[in-house]
Amino acid sequence: MLRSYFTVAVRHLTKSTIFTTINVLGLAVALTASFFIVQYVAFQSSFDEVYVNHNRIYRVSLKQFENGAVKHESAKIYPGICDFANENVPEVEVATRFSKIPANTGYLFGYQNKIYNEAGGFINADSNLLKVFPELLLRGDPNTALKNRNGILIAESVARKVFGDADPIGQQLDPVSERTASTLKGFKMTDIS
Repeated sequence: MLRSYFTVAVRHLTKSTIFTTINVLGLAVALTASFFIVQYVAFQSSFDEVYVNHNRIYRVSLKQFENGAVKHESAKIYPGICDFANENVPEVEVATRFSKIPANTGYLFGYQNKIYNEAGGFINADSNLLKVFPELLLRGDPNTALKNRNGILIAESVARKVFGDADPIGQQLDPVSERTASTLKGFKMTDIS
């Protein structure tokens, strides 16, 4: 029975090739579009769900208008916006700011007369970062981390590379000037992220 259905379908498809080609191409385009739409929706609905407070985290961006048209858009905002939001907008529980400082050649720092170069640059952040993103901290005290102006958090992989099995909290890393290769005043290790 199933074999006869298949035979009739093949005969019909070979008899009208233009109609068959249009149907098969239409089906292929529809399936491909459906696949991409499902992937897009899945990505958009799962974006940033790795963060505990993902449903309460919002990003403020900057749009500059000129003559009613957008002249410039940026994810960077003026530094005073965080303080203004914390003081004047009751819905804001806590605001933080951070910016990635790119380093095309890596970030140079020294520890015990050795110089390390970590690719990817670094992030300059204020002390509220760990209140908004608490899962970034693996070890240490979130209340004291980044309170000190020279405090620093490093990735677990960097801590393992530089300090081995020793406890890195309280240790001092010294940034190295790329121009002179001289050691500058150090940063005290506060926590591991």
